[in-house]
Amino acid sequence: MGTLSQLTRPLIDWLVRAESTRREIFLASAFLAALLVTGTIGYSVVEGWGWLDGLDMTFITLTTIGFAKYARCRMSGEIQTGRYTNRSRQP
Repeated sequence: MGTLSQLTRPLIDWLVRAESTRREIFLASAFLAALLVTGTIGYSVVEGWGWLDGLDMTFITLTTIGFAKYARCRMSGEIQTGRYTNRSRQP
């Protein structure tokens, strides 16, 4: 297994050479994936849910569907939702 720079170098080289549309689509997809992963981990840890429930809550929060299907989050879960939605809407 190589170092981090050896693993990321081909990706960085591709990003530099790629046309702007492909680069923007890739970066937007990576950002969305990062939001899904961090939100899933956050809800799983804070609420003590499984990863699938955390992913479901993350999706519901990101798409602004609302989370009425869950009884109620604990106070720590509501704080997680507030932090998460504020982070995902920053430019």
